[in-house]
Amino acid sequence: MLKEPIQTELNVLRTQQEKLRIFHEKLRPINQNYAAVLESCDKLIKSADEGISTAILEEEKNKLTSVWNALNRQIADREQQVCASLQELGSYTDAHNALLVWLQDTEESLQNQRPPSIEYKVVKEQTRANDILLKHIEEKQQSIDGFKTLIDKVVELITDVTKREILKEQAGNITRRYAALVESAQDRRSCLHDAIVLTNDWAQLSGPFKTWLETTERALQELGKVPTDEEKFQQQINLHQIKKKAIVVRLPDKERER
Repeated sequence: MLKEPIQTELNVLRTQQEKLRIFHEKLRPINQNYAAVLESCDKLIKSADEGISTAILEEEKNKLTSVWNALNRQIADREQQVCASLQELGSYTDAHNALLVWLQDTEESLQNQRPPSIEYKVVKEQTRANDILLKHIEEKQQSIDGFKTLIDKVVELITDVTKREILKEQAGNITRRYAALVESAQDRRSCLHDAIVLTNDWAQLSGPFKTWLETTERALQELGKVPTDEEKFQQQINLHQIKKKAIVVRLPDKERER
């Protein structure tokens, strides 16, 4: 369906458009499953014990992401081709309906995206997916402009003032929704780029501290074993004081002032 040639007959082209719409609807629950799988992978990777490699799991997750993005890209390209062909055939009604369907689907896709993650790798994947969606939206500008041109031509042929105003309002509605869609996608890109910087900074700061914390916890667990020998007991007290000072040094200034 995604690879068959674009037809030049209006009725056949409408059938192709309907098949695409049905196929898109069937993908909606799969998209939810895809998001759930990614979330499960992220949890597994995050909860993996130290020393356990998650490389294979990360590789499989990346493969899944690539395949899913490629499929969405194929669907988007196909929808654009069909919509452009409908416009070329001069049917403003079909062009209008096609753009409405595309706007609704794309608006929902943007609204259903997950908020920026606190994990650096996840945010990078979210940014990549959003960039694909934004590029798809920006490429639709030609179809929007073509629809406006088509409406202008039809308006010139209509003498009924009411019908002329209806057509102009249709064109205005499409233009406004498209502009809002572009703005929303660009705003999300800005948020994701900010999140990349923040999560990267946090990863660099929290990594060494996490290592130090794990080492200190293991040392404190060893100190928890109370010796019966007086000399060893005194040594343990001294080590405990040293560890306590090391922990205090790590505390923020405000914490030490309390």
